[in-house]
Amino acid sequence: MLSTDVQNYTADSNYIVQELLISITYESNYHEAIKILKKIVQEQIAKNKSKYVDKMIKNQQTINKFIKQLVSSKKMTVNQLKKDVELEKLNEEKEHIEQMINSLEETFQPRIRVEMLDSAIQLIGQFKCPYDEIKAYRTAINIKFMDIINEREDISIAYPHMQIVKSDKTKK
Repeated sequence: MLSTDVQNYTADSNYIVQELLISITYESNYHEAIKILKKIVQEQIAKNKSKYVDKMIKNQQTINKFIKQLVSSKKMTVNQLKKDVELEKLNEEKEHIEQMINSLEETFQPRIRVEMLDSAIQLIGQFKCPYDEIKAYRTAINIKFMDIINEREDISIAYPHMQIVKSDKTKK
């Protein structure tokens, strides 16, 4: 049925890296637009960062509980326990969760990329969010960005349009 491997991006957690594209005009103050977008994305993802940490800590506590149960049920010596495959896998998972918690600041740090298109500067906001809330995140960020730039004269959204220039020169 499948001819290529399938990658499950949400196997470890419900969080996934998402991209949001916003095009602004070349006349816009793109430095300010980048700062505004980054601040909005940071505010949005801060809401779920603590939920993510809580979930990782809960997973870690569950693993610790399983390790204690495994050790007490097997009644093995310390050397035998060190060689136990189940215990080794649980400890590896526990270390993986610790690494995820330690790299949390980097994991949740939004990135704003900039590309030059034919008729616009494209800001690409990259951020981590829960898979089941992608559309809500994108909507909230877009609305907040539009609300802020509506108050500014130095940043404009780019959109496809045609400009006709008429010359006053007449042929003689």
